[in-house]
Amino acid sequence: MVYAALILFGWGIDDISGFFSHPARTVLFAVTITVNSLTLFFKDSLGVGFDKKGEKVDPKEKITGIMRPTLI
Repeated sequence: MVYAALILFGWGIDDISGFFSHPARTVLFAVTITVNSLTLFFKDSLGVGFDKKGEKVDPKEKITGIMRPTLI
């Protein structure tokens, strides 16, 4: 979701309607949200984890594992 916010901040918060007036930018925003959401929800089932095999994940660090693919 950080990427989506950066796209909007880069365009300018005061002209969000201008950003979404062009279809290509609207699709860019939708694809960014979709990919980040799918990464968030299906990271473990797709085997995209960053932890080593057999290593137990501390529940307190679960948010780090979720946010890392978004930050990369």
